[in-house]
Amino acid sequence: MHAFVLGGSKNIGYYAALRLLEQGNTVTFLLRRTTVFDYDEQMQHYLKKGQATLVAGDGLNLADCRGDEAERTGKAPYRAVAGEIEGGYTVSRRDTAHFIVNGVLKDWEKWEGKGVVLVY
Repeated sequence: MHAFVLGGSKNIGYYAALRLLEQGNTVTFLLRRTTVFDYDEQMQHYLKKGQATLVAGDGLNLADCRGDEAERTGKAPYRAVAGEIEGGYTVSRRDTAHFIVNGVLKDWEKWEGKGVVLVY
């Protein structure tokens, strides 16, 4: 099973995600700050193993989905970068979902175990 977790950096979301990972599932986290797990040994284990992927974004940012342009033009209007880029939190939640469904889930081997920042 693959789970998509909005937030999940603490409390019930964190522990639910850990339980899923312990059971062998994969998890993609949408986090405002992907650095939140930098010193978390348990989560680092799953990131290095490739079971977890971190996507920087703000699930509360409602804007038009520019990702739909990809179907017409063949190229999404956002960039997905493995690593940290400041200011990558302006991507709409619809484009974040577009990336996860059309990028991460379809090409898991490319993105597994990485932190991703989406920027326009």
